[in-house]
Amino acid sequence: MTILRYWEQSILGRWIRAAFLAGGVAAHALAQNAEDAVPRLRAGVEALEKGSVDLALRHLAEAQKRLPLVADYTAFWIAQSHMQTKNYEAVARALEPVWKAGRGTPLAGRAAVLGAQAALALERYRAALEMLARVAQDQLPQPQGWLAMGQAKAGAGDGTGAAAAFQRVYFGYPLSEEAADARAALVRLEQQLGSRYPVVPP
Repeated sequence: MTILRYWEQSILGRWIRAAFLAGGVAAHALAQNAEDAVPRLRAGVEALEKGSVDLALRHLAEAQKRLPLVADYTAFWIAQSHMQTKNYEAVARALEPVWKAGRGTPLAGRAAVLGAQAALALERYRAALEMLARVAQDQLPQPQGWLAMGQAKAGAGDGTGAAAAFQRVYFGYPLSEEAADARAALVRLEQQLGSRYPVVPP
């Protein structure tokens, strides 16, 4: 099952529960709205994957209007669209519905990393750390979360903390794409920190 298909089922499931609780005419209206909007969401995500960001944003904005109960999903993909076009300022604003969804959203960890990456691109290192701190550490997708944390701590002047985060990437996920970035950062930090460079536990 693809991620998009899984999310479609999650969206419909949440909407069906709301329709069941609403009952009667309201239930019919909710079901019809979801039936019309989910294809919009699918089209938006597919357009984004093909690099057609303007088209993706149009579909996703329409889906967001029609699917308020799953605004966290549409918001995440809208933020992804802004990230792809390097409109970093818009990413944090686009992610607000994810935070409003509270603990019930499965997207919180991915949204935190995405928001942190946008902040890093703007060289707002403390903002990136604050974004990562919005969720529990075990919710962050890895190794992307540790890499973003290392970059943010390095930028904020916490070299020791940055090295510890990069070590988690390099030694914990050695075959990942992020491991190469972590290794390059560790080489620099080992030279900068000298005796303060954290020892990797055996």
